[in-house]
Amino acid sequence: MNVTITARFDPYLADERGRRINTFAWDKYKRPLEFVQASLPVANTLTVSKIRGWFGKEEEESPQEEEKPKTGPNSLADASSTEDFFRLFDNFSISHNIVFDLSRIDGKDTFRITTNSLRLTGKIQLTKNWRFNLNNISYDFKSNKLVYPEFGIYRDLHCWEMGLNWQPQRGTYSFYLRVKPGTLGFLEVPYQQQQLGRFQGF
Repeated sequence: MNVTITARFDPYLADERGRRINTFAWDKYKRPLEFVQASLPVANTLTVSKIRGWFGKEEEESPQEEEKPKTGPNSLADASSTEDFFRLFDNFSISHNIVFDLSRIDGKDTFRITTNSLRLTGKIQLTKNWRFNLNNISYDFKSNKLVYPEFGIYRDLHCWEMGLNWQPQRGTYSFYLRVKPGTLGFLEVPYQQQQLGRFQGF
């Protein structure tokens, strides 16, 4: 969790519209500075692997009786496949950002929540060379809507790499084909275009 506190003061007073005027706060209220605005941003980020680690740790530390080994023919295979499935989402991260704001508006101290959003990002390694990217799924609680979700597919071509990114809400997609970083990195073929035709149906 990251917490930041900021505050702003001004030696000049403000009019009804919030504009600074040529009058010192000391002249009218006998104080050196006039409060303008303060904010408290709070950011939280968690990964799926960290959450799974917490539950795994609790199970190890909690006193339990010795479990009998499963005798089913597919018990080990089922446990392994389940574990592998959840590991696909280990690098997914969930972040929550909220900003509390206190401002002097029309001569009154007004408290507001200016930002309140939840964001999900991550990557799923489908095979050795194929990867699905969830670049952004964000929900804004202030406007009660999704904020520009973006999905992508990545392909490793040994010395080259290519990918496709799609922003369904904006109606756009982008494609790139380039040399892997470190070898002939100056070669790159970008391509980007407004979605047309069948893409609009998604």
